[in-house]
Amino acid sequence: MTKTIAVLGPEGTFSDLAAKMITKDDDHIIYRDTIEDVLKTVGTQATHALVPIENALDGFIYRTLDGIYEHTLSIHADIKISIDYALVGLIDGPEDIQRIFVQFAAKAQTQSFLNTLENVSVIVTESNMVSHHHILSQGDAAIVPLHISTPDFPYRKTLSDPNVLNETRFVLLSRRVHQIPEGPLKVSVIVKPESDRPGLLYDILSVFKTHDINLVSIMSRPMKTTMGRYIFFLEMEGTLHNRQEIEIALKTISASATVTVLGYYGSITL
Repeated sequence: MTKTIAVLGPEGTFSDLAAKMITKDDDHIIYRDTIEDVLKTVGTQATHALVPIENALDGFIYRTLDGIYEHTLSIHADIKISIDYALVGLIDGPEDIQRIFVQFAAKAQTQSFLNTLENVSVIVTESNMVSHHHILSQGDAAIVPLHISTPDFPYRKTLSDPNVLNETRFVLLSRRVHQIPEGPLKVSVIVKPESDRPGLLYDILSVFKTHDINLVSIMSRPMKTTMGRYIFFLEMEGTLHNRQEIEIALKTISASATVTVLGYYGSITL
């Protein structure tokens, strides 16, 4: 089936790079300015979305977690790519920087470097390519993906640390529930408790221990209705063979909470 995949644009972003790694010849890629715009496109202009969900250095991306839930999207697969940055500028050296443009996730991943700069205004953008375009029109410097940091800039410095693994995990989303793949699985769910009480989270987590299910992550996100009330984003490891145990565990939890399965999915290996 031909896919139209919405990604965080413009062309040249890490999202675009990841999408081009998994598309076929007859697939199409369309670009949107923000993660929210990407997710809203699914079901209208696009059949799928590919968005970053987690970074090895900075953890989960809240805009993606919230958007998947709010737009009732399903996860089909995930893909990891290495993330490398460069500082580029229309300058002679870092001492000449007055303003530096950096995408919100890139800022978190390069914060230790940014902390070495004094008297510099950090301007946060929605995408790495927006940072790139700003520097072309407004001067000074930007942090951009290494794969687009051409030698044309007077100043160019690679920010990648060979001793630090910096990967970003992307998820492929759509509105269609897909067939469960064979082999290793990840299962992502949203748990929305019906009420708050002492021991609630303990009771939820203990279910996975009882059924010998490896829970690999848990993130709390505000319900956005009442202060102090949260939903939980959970990810667990599984296989096609222990799917029944996972479903029993989720049914047990659903006795006191609303459980939304975001997907049983595998990883795309490059």
